[in-house]
Amino acid sequence: MHFARVRLGLRPLPSGEGIRFVDQTEPDLLPGVYVQAIEQGAREAMESGVLAGYRIVDVELRLLSATMNPDTSSDLAFRVASIEACGRALEMAEPVLLEPVMDLEVIVPDTYTGEVMGDLNARGSEIREVASRSGNIQVVRAYVPLAKMFGYATALRSLTQGRGNFTMEFDHYAEVDQQRMDAILNGGGW
Repeated sequence: MHFARVRLGLRPLPSGEGIRFVDQTEPDLLPGVYVQAIEQGAREAMESGVLAGYRIVDVELRLLSATMNPDTSSDLAFRVASIEACGRALEMAEPVLLEPVMDLEVIVPDTYTGEVMGDLNARGSEIREVASRSGNIQVVRAYVPLAKMFGYATALRSLTQGRGNFTMEFDHYAEVDQQRMDAILNGGGW
């Protein structure tokens, strides 16, 4: 029988900060190997979160307290206790799903700008800028969820008779609205 007790706290971090582990216990409360096992378990728990197994990002994990028994504690026991503590804390934390949002630039003859913008709006985009270039060309810049961009090359060709083109790259993650989150978690997919 192995014994380990772990108490962890979680708090969100700004987007892009990743996972941070902070030991807030008294110095020398636990041997270093046990603290390392707790951190390892916590990081493992973040890899398969409580919402359909999606990875947890941008969280500070704080080791608040730990209890050991010199005769029955082990690094494995602390790792497992940490995983279980993270699972319970995550369930109470009301996690949300995030989705990748792309920075999109569409270059299109001005006669097709309205159709292109209508299509982008239907895809849930946030139009940031529409700028004119020489030769009756418009450049539309927008943020758009990646999940809504599948099949866009074909749609753009159809809307512009093959005269429009686009580029996109990852920009940031954004929270999925509750209705889509419910659909995703109930097997409806992205």
